[in-house]
Amino acid sequence: MSFSKEIYAEATAQMQRRRTEAEQQCTLRREKIHLEVPEVAQLEREISNTGLKVARLVLGAGEKAPAMIERLKEYNQGVQRRIGELLVQNGFPADSLQPQYQCPACDDTGFNGPYRCACYKQLLTQIALKKLNEASAMSLRGFEDFSLSYYPTEVIPGLGVDARFLMQEVYGKCREYADSFTLESPSMLFTGSTGLGKTHLSLAIAREVIQKGYGVLYVTSQNLFSAIEKEHFRREREPADTFETASECDFLILDDLGAEFQSQFMQTMVYNLINTRILKGLPFIISTNLDFPDIEKRYTQRLVSRLLGVCRIYRFYGKDIRHIKFSQRLTAGSSESYPGR
Repeated sequence: MSFSKEIYAEATAQMQRRRTEAEQQCTLRREKIHLEVPEVAQLEREISNTGLKVARLVLGAGEKAPAMIERLKEYNQGVQRRIGELLVQNGFPADSLQPQYQCPACDDTGFNGPYRCACYKQLLTQIALKKLNEASAMSLRGFEDFSLSYYPTEVIPGLGVDARFLMQEVYGKCREYADSFTLESPSMLFTGSTGLGKTHLSLAIAREVIQKGYGVLYVTSQNLFSAIEKEHFRREREPADTFETASECDFLILDDLGAEFQSQFMQTMVYNLINTRILKGLPFIISTNLDFPDIEKRYTQRLVSRLLGVCRIYRFYGKDIRHIKFSQRLTAGSSESYPGR
């Protein structure tokens, strides 16, 4: 699975720090052991001298060299066993002179043979989750935090059902989507007024998708296209990879489409990004407060046509949950201040 260059760089740096720390701790243990058990230091010096003996045998022993090298190897193994015995006798684990890497499969290198180690993949996922959480305006939420109790039960005129019923359907579809996600999954478009849970369910899906090992980029439309614009027009000839990252990551969540600054350049970039991901067959979620007529007016009918062709459309209903929660906090505060009321 692909993650951003930034995530790969941070994971590699963390693996290197793990390895360095394990080796530094090993050095400190060795120094302590040498002070408390001098015989171990002497035996280790004998082993280190074996390398010189082998080199001399290879150069001067001729046909006898292989047999003599084998005897030296057996001798070294005996010395190693003696060191282990001394360590245990003096209260140290038998492997105290070896670095205690967090992952014994790869010795904290991140690679098990020619393949990325499972620990490295897990670290990539952890970093991606952390960055997704930091990037979101709210803490990284899960499906378990999503409450349907905030959606009203009054029947919506013209629809014949209430917002809670409709949002229960949306919630169920989002869970199914996250549970079955693959790179072949369809894209999704969330529309509806502000504060109805679009970001919450987007992040809940993102968390599940990341835990499957996919590379996810969550970004607000305003932040993404501002970064792309700065990279496009800056004078320095530095690599500009924001558009590349957004167009090539496994799964893109573009939050609050329509909040970005409006210009011909922005309109072009919005279309190019979405069209590029569609051509590559890569899924995305777009959330927006705009209805389709507004999207068409702002970005052209061509973009609407592309979205209708690939996206599952989910309309969010209800009242602004942030306002409801704020009112509840005010009510709770009043009750605490005036317990007799």
